[in-house]
Amino acid sequence: EEQPNLYSLTRIGNGALLLTGERGFIARSDDQGVTWIQLKSPYTGSYFGAVAAGERGVVLFGLRGNAFHAADINAAAALSEADLAALREAAANPEASGEVSNPVSDVAGWARLASDDTESLFGGSAADDGSVLLFGANGRVMQADLAANRLVRQQLPTNINMNAGLVTAEGLIVVGTSGVQRFAKP
Repeated sequence: EEQPNLYSLTRIGNGALLLTGERGFIARSDDQGVTWIQLKSPYTGSYFGAVAAGERGVVLFGLRGNAFHAADINAAAALSEADLAALREAAANPEASGEVSNPVSDVAGWARLASDDTESLFGGSAADDGSVLLFGANGRVMQADLAANRLVRQQLPTNINMNAGLVTAEGLIVVGTSGVQRFAKP
């Protein structure tokens, strides 16, 4: 009951599996889901998904446009037993949920992808060239510039909510509140 909702399951380039969910939940499995290691999270809000970025990398994305990159998921710090106990205690204390704190923090192995945009991101896709696009509310398409640790907005002629998208040779295919839509690459 105290566990967060899980929103995505993603296979990373090296074969590891990654779970993401609400309250900053991230877990990795190196044995096809037999066992899981919960990771320290740089964000306490919801992650709606993840996209593999290279052999061992991943981009996480979610609520309020927050996105983070780990160049090597194996270098992302795991939660200790003390960390897990503190998370369980905080989840069991509804009075603490109203406390104001910064939802983003520095965590070893993760880089925040800076952006001035706060629209939630719901889906993502990696192109054949390795570039990562994220799709979200109100027509948001954000390209991850992993070298600069930034998200760069790509302009599309729409403001529909996009829940998922794919980058194809012909352009973008997105799905959301307006069904299936096709767009030229931005």
